[in-house]
Amino acid sequence: SMMFMENLEETIADGQPLRTGNISRSGPTGVYQTKNGDLSLTVTSDDQWGRLSRALEAPNLLADPRFCDYAARTVNVEDARAEIQRLIAEFTLDDALQRLEEFDVPCAPVRTAEQVMEDQHFWDRGSLLPMLHAGMDRPVAGVASGFPVKFSGGDLPKMAGAPTLGMHNKEIFKKLLGLTEKDLKQLKKENVI
Repeated sequence: SMMFMENLEETIADGQPLRTGNISRSGPTGVYQTKNGDLSLTVTSDDQWGRLSRALEAPNLLADPRFCDYAARTVNVEDARAEIQRLIAEFTLDDALQRLEEFDVPCAPVRTAEQVMEDQHFWDRGSLLPMLHAGMDRPVAGVASGFPVKFSGGDLPKMAGAPTLGMHNKEIFKKLLGLTEKDLKQLKKENVI
């Protein structure tokens, strides 16, 4: 969803929230290091905390009074993060992701730019596109970002690439400035355009 973390009214009443870095105000959500890569996970409810503890085979997370419920985890978020980090560090990235996904814990790998470029999923969904140039009839070297938001209905606009210098002059002269073909010929004759 596309919404603010805090309600506008709360911000007005209480002032700007303190910066928290990688520590979320909603519990031990954040980035964690595995043996061979980083992952991001979200744990904001008691149910998710239970699933996380089962995924990591750590029943002590449920028994610890510092983490017994949402309020306790929020107060002790740094301790909760440290405990999750200690446990996650024992797994490879793939193993951690598989376990977390198996227990329906929201998670994702933190990818490098190279990993994103090589992931076919991003190409298939149009998040990455071949670099286009308006003056060429084929893609050029490079990669462009696709339209950032996808909806279930409707087509996305077709990308044409960056325009060449003066490519849209005629449209601008005619539509925006109201010039006629005769006006354009005269301006060209006088070396104005």
